[in-house]
Amino acid sequence: MITPVIAIIDGPVFWSVVPFIVLASFLANRGRGGSPLVLKSWYASNTPMADGSFICITGRRSGLMGWILAVIGIDPVTTLKVSATRVEFHSSSITGTAHRITPLTSVSSSYFGFHKPIARAIAAGFLVFIIFGIFASAILGGVMGNPQVGAVVWLIGGILVGLAAALLYLYFNKTQTIGFIEVSGDICEIQFKPSVIEGVNVDEKQAKYAAELMQHLIQTRLDR
Repeated sequence: MITPVIAIIDGPVFWSVVPFIVLASFLANRGRGGSPLVLKSWYASNTPMADGSFICITGRRSGLMGWILAVIGIDPVTTLKVSATRVEFHSSSITGTAHRITPLTSVSSSYFGFHKPIARAIAAGFLVFIIFGIFASAILGGVMGNPQVGAVVWLIGGILVGLAAALLYLYFNKTQTIGFIEVSGDICEIQFKPSVIEGVNVDEKQAKYAAELMQHLIQTRLDR
């Protein structure tokens, strides 16, 4: 039963096709605009903060470079604040800052959503499966002098490790989006995902509450 699997794995066609499958899977979701931020802080409540903000969301740049900048203290951030009268959108980087203030009377609606990168998670798990298999076949097969042993370990252990990698990738890369649309039609939004360093995670229920709270503040302002 193992022999046909080994024949496929050792075949040149398999190894020539694998890189293209992985690359295509990772590029499958590149249509989404912008790189999501990593949450630094989250506040959404009907009780305002000291500065009058009912909603305050702050995120930093994601990825390795964002982590390095956070560690050394050069921490460009993006902040979305909503008070009873206006929406503030502030972004900063090592090259400059931008601050946008929109009166609530100029906002028509708010929205939220989430995106799960399933295709990229599968690709990440498959890539780990391949890497695990290379080492398992080379080390165990070489040590024990039996390539079939390496193939068995690859199939069993590789599937488990690859599945774990896919689930971890999916968890830490699930993207939440919250934003608003101005009367003019301009869209302003912030995309974010869970933070490992700061330990801040927001689920769909919390994002929905923030969007509904924003819409309530907008409607209350318009009714006055």
